[in-house]
Amino acid sequence: MWLLFFMLNKTEWLRVQSQTMMTGEKYLVLTMEGSLLVCRDAESPPDQVVTLQSNCEAIVEGREILDLPKLSPGGRRDCCFALILPQNKFLLLLTDNPDDCKWVSLFFRKFLSFFTSHYFFYFCSLLL
Repeated sequence: MWLLFFMLNKTEWLRVQSQTMMTGEKYLVLTMEGSLLVCRDAESPPDQVVTLQSNCEAIVEGREILDLPKLSPGGRRDCCFALILPQNKFLLLLTDNPDDCKWVSLFFRKFLSFFTSHYFFYFCSLLL
């Protein structure tokens, strides 16, 4: 939980937009089960739940997305990345600057690789 708190403070807010409509600033929570919860604020229930282990097909940087939707004012290709989901959907994450974008996308990649590795299953078996 501390790492997530640090991540959210480091990047301030991550703005999340869907493929079809702008939803504004959101609060992101990564659970120990490997899910990403997208909430209005810290106290709200999630508006969207993405199970990263089974639903995240890839993590793609903004400059690699050919059909990138129109970004919000101030949004730039080098300040965004997307979690590619099934059924041609994606969750686009925007940061304030390119360095934060690289840091957060790397964090998501490491988080996802942990949940798809043998270490995760070994860790879970130790808890049982």
